[in-house]
Amino acid sequence: DDGSHLNENKSKTITTSNGTLSIPKADITHAGKYECKAENGLGSPLSKFVSVKVSVPARFEEKFAVVNAKKGDSARMKCEALGDQPLSVTWQRDETTISKSGDERYEIFETLVQKGVVSELIIRTTDRDDGALYSCVAENEFGNDQRKIRLLVMEVPAPPLDVKIREIWSRSASVSWAPPYSGNSPITKYIVQYWRDIGGTPHRLLEISAPSSQSSALLKELHPGTPYVLKVVAENAVGRGEPSDGVFFKTGEEEPSSVPADINAEPRGSSTIRVSWKPPPKEGWNGELKGYFVGYKSRDSNQPYSYKTMEYLPEVQQEFFLTNLLKASDYSIVVKAYNSAGSGPPSHELYVRTLDGDLPPAPSLYVLATSPTSVSLRWNTRKIDNPLSGYTVHYREEQGQWQEVAVVAPEDNTYTLSNLQPQKLYQIYVTATNQYGKGDLVK
Repeated sequence: DDGSHLNENKSKTITTSNGTLSIPKADITHAGKYECKAENGLGSPLSKFVSVKVSVPARFEEKFAVVNAKKGDSARMKCEALGDQPLSVTWQRDETTISKSGDERYEIFETLVQKGVVSELIIRTTDRDDGALYSCVAENEFGNDQRKIRLLVMEVPAPPLDVKIREIWSRSASVSWAPPYSGNSPITKYIVQYWRDIGGTPHRLLEISAPSSQSSALLKELHPGTPYVLKVVAENAVGRGEPSDGVFFKTGEEEPSSVPADINAEPRGSSTIRVSWKPPPKEGWNGELKGYFVGYKSRDSNQPYSYKTMEYLPEVQQEFFLTNLLKASDYSIVVKAYNSAGSGPPSHELYVRTLDGDLPPAPSLYVLATSPTSVSLRWNTRKIDNPLSGYTVHYREEQGQWQEVAVVAPEDNTYTLSNLQPQKLYQIYVTATNQYGKGDLVK
């Protein structure tokens, strides 16, 4: 209808000798008014006009698409249908039609455009269950077509599965796991989290990473004989997922690496030495502390130490009495801790000399009478060769500080504690003293 001549190549038309015009693949550009002219040089030319209308069936140029959305975010799926009006578009999920007024979570918007209709399906807050195959079906009186959209709802990965401790050594351990649900986004790495599990006290969280191609890791630089808790976390482009359930394990023990603390040795007579100490720092136990070896020998001896064994008892005074020693003799003493793996290093040497004589024995203590604010005491001491020089009364209110009262006269064996608090519980003991020192106590 623009007066131009048809070119077979450009317009994709075919003309035949009998005057027939063919358009094998008609499209909207072929619509219009066509004029056919015939002339043979004799007389006026003949012409005829033909109007061509091209009907466009419903169709989609793109048949498939993938849409990604983070869990909790909105998802938008768009279909642009081409074709003559009236043109309708319906949405389906897994072959089930989505109603515009059905599920409130779905919103459908349509916009008329020059060549057809643009329809958009919106899910405002996506969940894992929204991941599915959606279809938009376009239809008019000349045909129909379908476009499919795969909605992938991406989220953080699920916790890794089947977390196990494979092997345990004293300072390392190996762990394995199975890959979890990826959250529709490739897992980029795994994070192994672990910390010491000692007495419910929070300890520093340690982490090592493993690439997504791995399903195992080796933990290094662990502490011997120590309980640990371990969890594994998967991570993808969305973020870190929830950790797996905790797995508990304990490293193998090694010998203690530290020595007992605050070691003290004092003579308790002509043949006895009292050795006391505190446990080594827990960091150096390297396992469960079983006890101690108390070593002793004559100071000038080249022989190895003789050892006595003492069991470790928590919250009890750590002390040992070496007996049957030589009178007025010098001794060298060491103490070392041990556990199931062996004994640790010995302490520094302590030198102590037994006494020329014996300390006084512990008196037998009796309560004669009480009043709201006083207690009358009496004690008896068996006879010994070395004369006594006096006594000391030790007392304290329950859980209070110890106080002392000196009874200088050795012949006195009674004493009254006064100015006490009414209705209070007291602890009391008496020690005797001679030229060699203060003797044992009796409560």
